[in-house]
Amino acid sequence: MSGTPAWAEPGAGIGQPVAPPPAAYVGTAPPVDAATAASAAKGPAAKNIVQRMLSILNLGICSAMICAATYTILEVDFNTDDFASAFVAIYMILFSSLLALYEFMWWAGVGWINKYLRKNFGFLYGIKGKAAFIIFTAFLNFGLDAGDTDVGDSGMDVEKFTFIVGIVMVGSGVAHLLVYFKYYEYFANYQAPSAGLNPTSDEPAEPV
Repeated sequence: MSGTPAWAEPGAGIGQPVAPPPAAYVGTAPPVDAATAASAAKGPAAKNIVQRMLSILNLGICSAMICAATYTILEVDFNTDDFASAFVAIYMILFSSLLALYEFMWWAGVGWINKYLRKNFGFLYGIKGKAAFIIFTAFLNFGLDAGDTDVGDSGMDVEKFTFIVGIVMVGSGVAHLLVYFKYYEYFANYQAPSAGLNPTSDEPAEPV
């Protein structure tokens, strides 16, 4: 009997079955917390639905603002010196059209329009900047004095209508910020409009 252990002998272990490693060394998947699992289960589709719902809401609000402002301008008595309502209505049309144009670019970009917006109104291309602009524009609704002008044949006066639109618009801006800061996974794959932008250009990418 030699003093050399069996495992050191030449050819030892060849053709012999290999014992499995201890259970402690078997690889196991890292634990996943409930929040991460729930987020993964929602998938990209749920995230896209939230983004689309907010975009459609913005388009609807912009349409309502443009209608209310147009009714106000049509009813302004230009023989008087009070043009404040007309100026507020014009700003409402301009700002709501700008936001609506951005949302249209998000759905179906037109190169030259998107490039112009990106160059001159780049703050819209980030969620926080767009949310701030929505809230700022919303307050124009509260400053519109349309008198007794009605919205079509609805029987509702423009002033009350714009007040409701303003409340909804503030809610939209707050919803953008709430989702961004508390439920960021819904905006993790958000892509700002890129039509007409050269991917090799020196323009910095706008943060989400």
